[in-house]
Amino acid sequence: MIDPNYNLNGVYSPIYLGEHLFKFINSVDKFGSIDPTDDLTNLCSAKLIDLLPFLKSGICLQNSLFMLFYIYIYNNNLKEEENLQYFHFDENLTKLFVDMTCEFYKDVDHPKILMSEAIDKQIIDHYFSTQDVIRLNNHSFNIDKKHMEINRNGEITIIHKRRIANYYISLLCYLNYYSKDDLKRLNKNRYIGNFN
Repeated sequence: MIDPNYNLNGVYSPIYLGEHLFKFINSVDKFGSIDPTDDLTNLCSAKLIDLLPFLKSGICLQNSLFMLFYIYIYNNNLKEEENLQYFHFDENLTKLFVDMTCEFYKDVDHPKILMSEAIDKQIIDHYFSTQDVIRLNNHSFNIDKKHMEINRNGEITIIHKRRIANYYISLLCYLNYYSKDDLKRLNKNRYIGNFN
C-alpha cells in the first residue's frame, strides 16, 4: 500500500494526458488483455486498458504511461527483430506522433511550452508534430535508414526500415502530457485538484 503522505516524483509523478494522447489511449484497442484467454470459456479476458480507470479519465503515473507504450509495441509486434532496442511506428503511432499536432514545443533554447504559446511568442511560425519537435535536436529521428543486409538461414536479405530507439518513448510521451508543474504554470485548476 502506498503511504498517502509519500511525495510522488520522478517517473512516479502523476501526469495528465494531452488531447491527442488521451484520444489514442481511449480509442486504440490494441493494448492486449490481462490474460489472452479464459481457460473455462476460451474467450478473451478483460482488456488491459479497461482495468485502468484513472488512465481512461486522462490521469496516470508517468512510468505507467511509458510502460503502456512498451506493452503496445510488444503486443503489436513493433519491435525490430534484428535489434530489440529499436521499434517501428505502426499506423496508429504514426497518426499520433507524425500526423497530429504535438501538445508542447521544446528545443535547446526553450523549455517545454505549449505549442500555441510558442507560436504566440514567435518562437515558431506553425504547428509541429511530435516527430518535428524531436527532429529539431535529432535530425535523423524516424528517417529511412540506409539498407541493411541481414543473413537469415544462409540467405542475404536487404531491408529498408525506419527504426526508433526505445528510449524515445519517454520523450514522445513527455511532449504530449501535462505534469503537475505544467498545470500550475498554465493555471489549469480544473485538473490540479486531481493530483492532490
